[in-house]
Amino acid sequence: MKKRGFTLIEVLISLAILAIGVVVIVKFQGDLLRNMGSTQQQSEAVSLAENKLNELRNYVVLTTAEGTPSYEQIVNGTQTTTNNNTTYTTTWVVTTVASPPYKTVVITVSWTNSENATESVSLESIIGAVDPTKTGAVMQGL
Repeated sequence: MKKRGFTLIEVLISLAILAIGVVVIVKFQGDLLRNMGSTQQQSEAVSLAENKLNELRNYVVLTTAEGTPSYEQIVNGTQTTTNNNTTYTTTWVVTTVASPPYKTVVITVSWTNSENATESVSLESIIGAVDPTKTGAVMQGL
C-alpha cells in the first residue's frame, strides 16, 4: 500500500526553511531602507556644499561695497540648516593667496546619521580675484 501526503517532519522542515527566507528578506529590506536614508542625507549635504560654493563665487565687485557681495567678503563661516529632520552644519574655511590673487575655499557639511555617528562631505575649490565687470576681457585673452 502506497501512502500519499507529507509527514509531520517534512512539513516542519519546509516551514523552517520558509521562516529563514522570510527573516532574511525582512533584514534585507531594513538594511535597504537604512542605506536609502543615508544616501539621501549625503546627497543633501553635497547639495548644501555646492550651493554655498556658488554663493561665495557670486560676488559682484572686488572691494567691499555696502549691500553688494564682494570678493573681500569671502571669509570663514558656519551656518546650520535643517532638512527632513536632519540638521546639517556647513563650515567653510578660506585661505587667501596674494600672488596671483585667489582664495582657496574648503566647504565641509557634517550631520549625525540615524545611528548617531557623525558623517561629513567636503568640497574644495579656488575662487580667483577677477573683477566681474572684466570677465569678458579675461575670456577673450584665453
